[in-house]
Amino acid sequence: MPYIRIKERWTMPVKDEHQFRLDVREGLWRDRLDLYVDDELVATGVISMFELKGMTSFIVDGQVFELRWIWSMWTGNPLSIVVMRHGKMLAMYGCEEAADDKKFGG
Repeated sequence: MPYIRIKERWTMPVKDEHQFRLDVREGLWRDRLDLYVDDELVATGVISMFELKGMTSFIVDGQVFELRWIWSMWTGNPLSIVVMRHGKMLAMYGCEEAADDKKFGG
């Protein structure tokens, strides 16, 4: 059964102030990344040895945000997890590498 390896919390004002929670669950063949806003799951990412980076969009108070991540091929751990809006990084775990649009074809 996967266990929670990383748990981060941020408070961000959008239209109203919200509690963001990031859970990274380690699995045997793949890891799972869950982002909660006010205890409601809003975004999920799956990381495997074939997909070490990714991004997904989610909406809070009618505004679109992005959750982006990059994992290390060598350690199997996250290098960078960021929450972004309009190209601006709002929250980060690890380094800011996932905020670089060039890493995601932009």
